[in-house]
Amino acid sequence: MCWVPGFYTLPSIFLAHRPIILNEFQAYFYLLLGLTSIYVNYEADYQKLLARRNPNGKIWGKDIQILSMDYFEGGNKEKKNSLFCLSGWWGVSRHFHYLPELLGCLAWALPCGLDTSRLGLVETWLPYAYFIYLSCLLVHRVYRDEEKCELKYGTCYEEYKK
Repeated sequence: MCWVPGFYTLPSIFLAHRPIILNEFQAYFYLLLGLTSIYVNYEADYQKLLARRNPNGKIWGKDIQILSMDYFEGGNKEKKNSLFCLSGWWGVSRHFHYLPELLGCLAWALPCGLDTSRLGLVETWLPYAYFIYLSCLLVHRVYRDEEKCELKYGTCYEEYKK
């Protein structure tokens, strides 16, 4: 129950005990990285929602492209359909939403610095524990999701990957 909240707070606890003075460039850069990550994450989610609600709409001024994939579910092999958005951020990468998630997480830890001369190696990397954990989790999830989708959608998913 306290695993993720414990990781979330490590950068704040680190800075509370070992304050670091950032120069203006660093402060604005970290803030901009964090806010941009949040914005892009929400925009990508909105684009997916928009594509499902209004497939005839536009994303980034272009017609929305959608790939419709059929699959069979349940013991009675009921035919179902999924829509995959190929426009906007979803046209950049299949698992694009993981990137702003990771960058936002990194922006939260970067103000802690990486000065191993001042602190021990473990203490220096501790604020980055959540970023490291999330990176491992999401990389594993990409491989797991790819395998799951290949089994579920078959040749349609191969077309989507192109």
